[in-house]
This record gives sequence, structure tokens and C-alpha cells, in this order.
Amino acid sequence: MDQQQGEIECVAPTTDQVKDNPNLRGFIGVSDSGRHFTYADGTPFFWLGDTV
Repeated sequence: MDQQQGEIECVAPTTDQVKDNPNLRGFIGVSDSGRHFTYADGTPFFWLGDTV
């Protein structure tokens, strides 16, 4: 992508888009209590992982 140019437009998702895809809630961070993760809008985030 050397010497490529362009533009990116960032827009917030609509309410309907968030209903269809609950992962569109913003960045993930630590809650105010420091005990769990939340999305930027305060919705709890459940982190699930597994190991093969």
C-alpha cells in the first residue's frame, strides 16, 4: 500500500444496527469498580475464551 491515499469516514452505528449486532457498543474497558469489563456505553462485556 505504499504511496496510496484515501479517506475514511467514521460514523456511529444507528440504534437498529446495535440491536442487530450487540458488539457495536464501543471500545471495551474496565468498569468503574475495576472488577469486570464493559463496553463504552456501560453494557457488561463477557469475555469467553478457550484453549485447544
